[in-house]
Amino acid sequence: SSGINAEYGGLEINKFGKSDRKELLEQLLKDRPSLTDMVKKGLVKYMVFGCPIETLCARQGQPVPNVVTQCIEAIEFKGLTSSGIYRINGNNASIQRIRFKFEHDEPVNLRED
Repeated sequence: SSGINAEYGGLEINKFGKSDRKELLEQLLKDRPSLTDMVKKGLVKYMVFGCPIETLCARQGQPVPNVVTQCIEAIEFKGLTSSGIYRINGNNASIQRIRFKFEHDEPVNLRED
């Protein structure tokens, strides 16, 4: 038994056997609301990533989303001089930091980030 004291519906999951925990987990996954329902209720808000492109363009009042424009500009700026730009994965921490900035409407400089 791990040191994590997980609860579901007021029940301590660690006190159940493996098959019972599996059953509880399956029930939890079945009971959760759909992503569509969560979006409709305003619990999930796609600011940039995951947002329909038409919605993003309308919200930004532009024919092309800001994130697309900035990515194109960065590729044009760095693309000819950077080795492996299309075949080498980026640093995950950097990607998440940049994504966070776009999602929270913070200034992003892809030429430096």
